[in-house]
Amino acid sequence: MNSESVTRVRRVKPGQRFILLRTGEVYTYLRLEIRTPSGMRHVVERDGRETSLHHSCHVEVIDVPQ
Repeated sequence: MNSESVTRVRRVKPGQRFILLRTGEVYTYLRLEIRTPSGMRHVVERDGRETSLHHSCHVEVIDVPQ
């Protein structure tokens, strides 16, 4: 694990793939939704399905979009 690649969901850019450190699952960051009933949503994709993660989840970025 490279300490430079460990960050939080709120710092991941659209298109980047990352590993959620808590579970080891691989996600792709899709977008930030600002106007939702609960505030901001960090929308990600895993196994072809959209979901959201809390902004402070620890992740390791595994590739950077060109």
